[in-house]
Amino acid sequence: MRHLSYSLIFCLFLVGACNKQPGEFPPEPQIYYQSTKPNLIDLMGEQEAVNIIFSFTDGDGNIANDASEVEPAIFIRRTRDTLAEPFPFPMPYIPQNIRPENGGVEGRVVINLGKEYFSLDSLHAALGGDTLTFDIYIQDELGNRSNVITTDSVVVTF
Repeated sequence: MRHLSYSLIFCLFLVGACNKQPGEFPPEPQIYYQSTKPNLIDLMGEQEAVNIIFSFTDGDGNIANDASEVEPAIFIRRTRDTLAEPFPFPMPYIPQNIRPENGGVEGRVVINLGKEYFSLDSLHAALGGDTLTFDIYIQDELGNRSNVITTDSVVVTF
């Protein structure tokens, strides 16, 4: 996948039932925005990326099953690019041996977006910067889409 060559790193921090009972999560995935850090990126500076953090649940657990992590399940779009296709990314794999018996999963994802996702068009380059936000949703193996979250603003300078 061509987007995998970019500086995108996924980390899965928490997976499991956490004392949840079967049926506590809906079968469609749900995501919950947590943070965007830092909220400023200088394209000519040393900082390499911005971290977007969100948590998710999926009641039937049919997400993050791709051990090769090539099938897209996370979709990110700059909010100003409403007609553009979202950037597709794989969901970090959750091994079967750490999945809860009830089938539902929950976790936290950190997306490390590199500078290439914050490129400026000619107008904003002439103005010296821009402010961007991103819409994010996830999709399970049956094609069920989650809700859409919008990140906090990221100021882009150079």
